[in-house]
Amino acid sequence: MRGLLAVFRREFELYFVTPIGYVVLTAFLVITGFIFYGDLVQFVEFARSSPPGAEPGSVNVNTQLVVPFFFSVSFVGLFLIPLITMRLIAEERRQGTLELLLTYPLTDFQVVFGKYLAAVALFALMLAGSLWTVGTLFRYGNPDPGPILAGYLGVFLYGSAFIAIGLMLSALTENQIVAAILSFAVFLGLWILQWASTLASGSLATVLSYVSVVDHFQAMSQGIVDTKDVVFFLSTIAFGLYVALQSVAAQRWSGE
Repeated sequence: MRGLLAVFRREFELYFVTPIGYVVLTAFLVITGFIFYGDLVQFVEFARSSPPGAEPGSVNVNTQLVVPFFFSVSFVGLFLIPLITMRLIAEERRQGTLELLLTYPLTDFQVVFGKYLAAVALFALMLAGSLWTVGTLFRYGNPDPGPILAGYLGVFLYGSAFIAIGLMLSALTENQIVAAILSFAVFLGLWILQWASTLASGSLATVLSYVSVVDHFQAMSQGIVDTKDVVFFLSTIAFGLYVALQSVAAQRWSGE
């Protein structure tokens, strides 16, 4: 446990020793802030233009503001998460410090999982920075907290799954730029599978829909927490960590 915490602390501090942590946090907060402001302005204009006798529910802050905002946050993650994961193992391999790290009394699991937890902690910090949007809604309105909590859970699981995949790809190369490009390409591919599933039919459409992260995230962004969606994200995390673990183990044996 002490070794795991040591790796976690080292990796988390490295985000702020280098500019990466500050750049990612600033970019995330600025972009999502502008997106929320734009969505809020559109929602307010729509609410004002609705006739007094409009049907109940025709103006709904959760479906017309919160859900689109969570989708925007998840889309921004496509571009920023590769920056979080690209150097985790690739840069260590390039500099030769991974071999040095593996000489310490640390297990491969502690090395991989410690790095993963540090990246997830940075992502959680990014999400925490966006909580002011929720505060604004509760300050001036009366949104349903259930969908908001489910949406944040969905974004967190979505980001954690992508971080595991990014870590896996970082473990398979010695170049962090290559790791970032590969991560973005895979993330984008998993994102557009939802669009591809609408064009397919039969069993292929079912498979594409299940593999698509959008379909699993969409329900949670609407306040529906389904076991199959949670299992999908946890399975993706497990797969990414397993491949990364095998890559680090292979590096240890080749070093010996």
